[in-house]
Amino acid sequence: MRAAKTLVALLPGSIERITRIIHWSSDRYSYEAHFTLFVFLADVEDLGLPDEITSNVRDLLGAYLVNVSVPTAGAAWMAGHALGDHFENPEAAESLHRLALDARFAVGRSSAVTGLSEWLQEHSTHDSRRYRRTLASIAKRDKSARVRASARVGLERIQAKAHK
Repeated sequence: MRAAKTLVALLPGSIERITRIIHWSSDRYSYEAHFTLFVFLADVEDLGLPDEITSNVRDLLGAYLVNVSVPTAGAAWMAGHALGDHFENPEAAESLHRLALDARFAVGRSSAVTGLSEWLQEHSTHDSRRYRRTLASIAKRDKSARVRASARVGLERIQAKAHK
């Protein structure tokens, strides 16, 4: 935990090391390291770093979701949650939107769907309607029951939040 916090505190100088750690996925402990890094990377927009570094972190989280194939240690969920619940830049939502459709494996799509629904619960942009339509389509058509269920739950939460 301390190592992850230190690596994030050392940004931008530590971005290459963080990237290497995130690409290492040999056992359960590597996914626990990913989860922990994602917890601290979630707050990167608040660190006063150059926009390029924030964008690199957003891209790193997205690249993780594109290829992650297992739900081990909740790392995929945390990557989606970081983008959806912590990032304010609308580019995070656009990234989640693409990932919800295009991530290679169900765990990545499901995590992106969850992140996108979290983002929509807190933000309203000119793209919000398009994102909700995509979630509705995923809820009906994704090949994975898990992803379809995530989209249905996400839509229900968005609706519930809108009525508060």
